[in-house]
Amino acid sequence: MPWVSLYLPLPFSSSTSSSSSSNGASSNGASPDPDPDFDTLTPPALHRTYTALLAARDALVAAHLADPRTAPHVPRDDGGRRASHNVFLTKRHMHLVPRTERLVEVPRRPSSPSSSSSSGGKEQDDDDDDSAFSISLNGLVYLGFWAAASERDWADLCALGLGEVLTRAGYANDEYSRGEDQGEER
Repeated sequence: MPWVSLYLPLPFSSSTSSSSSSNGASSNGASPDPDPDFDTLTPPALHRTYTALLAARDALVAAHLADPRTAPHVPRDDGGRRASHNVFLTKRHMHLVPRTERLVEVPRRPSSPSSSSSSGGKEQDDDDDDSAFSISLNGLVYLGFWAAASERDWADLCALGLGEVLTRAGYANDEYSRGEDQGEER
């Protein structure tokens, strides 16, 4: 992924299965039970997992602040912006995606002449003259659930690229290569 996503396995209690090791893998090398027992999750264990992810986020931010190349992209430490993140759970993991921005600016594509003629020469949206709009990102977009206010917004989001929108909201993943920098030294 081109953005940083931190995650840890959910802390299921190992006391429910004698064949499981403490890390959740079965002792014979097979995959863990496909249907984990969610009744074994405890609030204190989930909180420890969450605070471990917060510590990893803080270390990431500190590393970005120490690097002159990435320091300008770290939000100011005012109003909690530097601590901004999305968190979500899957069946097996807790994910935390640190954000540099909650709102991402999406440039407008020029309206085609045919779209204005279909509405009697008037644009359907009042904001057609705007050169960009902002979209607020929450954890659902990282899971693939996008909501756009209009079909035009959706078209503009798709034109920019959904991955690009997510990358602009988060911290860049230095280990990700988009392909255009193949062969370059870092």
